[in-house]
Amino acid sequence: MKNGRKEPIKASWSVRRAVLRRPVGAPVTRLCSDLRCRRFHGVRTFDDGAVRFTVAMEGPGTLDFHYDGSTGEMAIERVRGSEASTSITVFRHAGRIDVEFGVGDCVIDRPIGAFSCNSVFGTVELRRQRGHFVFADGTIRLEADLPCSSTVLYDGAHGCLEVGPSDGSLALDIATERVLRPSDDDVELIAVPSRHGAVLRWRQLRGPAMRLRPHGEAASFRAGALPAGEEAVIVVGAAARRAVALESVIVRNPARS
Repeated sequence: MKNGRKEPIKASWSVRRAVLRRPVGAPVTRLCSDLRCRRFHGVRTFDDGAVRFTVAMEGPGTLDFHYDGSTGEMAIERVRGSEASTSITVFRHAGRIDVEFGVGDCVIDRPIGAFSCNSVFGTVELRRQRGHFVFADGTIRLEADLPCSSTVLYDGAHGCLEVGPSDGSLALDIATERVLRPSDDDVELIAVPSRHGAVLRWRQLRGPAMRLRPHGEAASFRAGALPAGEEAVIVVGAAARRAVALESVIVRNPARS
């Protein structure tokens, strides 16, 4: 704080590979049927005999959710009274791999400071995020300082991240999917920011290491680094004076007979 005024948030972001640790000290509730919770707060583990998972709602606010044991889907219905210091965690414990469990499509239209889940079926949309924000999915961790109200979108099917200011003041023009051809050798991806002077960075999130070569608005890699039948996810992010924007690119190398 300077001269009694809050200093503006400096736009920044980082993504790294990281394991999500389970919440500790949670009492266990045994389930005999589907579960519905309203105004949940605190930390608790639920076990229906096939799946064990822990839900943590810490900081201001409460959570409405339900769990359908026949499909293994947990649906987040509503977040009430949350603030930038609120964190939400859904953690699936190790167990039977033939039994599904995951968070389905959901929209959280309240500010929170962190959202962590190591099993997502659908798309998680987090609106009105501002300030320091953390997202973790069990294998990667995003940390961002968002100067203005922003939306964070996570596609659980492919492990893709997207971030953008709610007012559209910064965006990235890039093809979000690239399918490799047999003739490809050196592959280049190009991202064009909507605002002049935005600083771009590239990171590979998933898939076999491809030795990505970033250079400004472009990044390149050797097509042979991605084996046939595999896919990788690359993220590009832009930071400007008052905004952060991220896009993910899925790179696929189809299996060929």
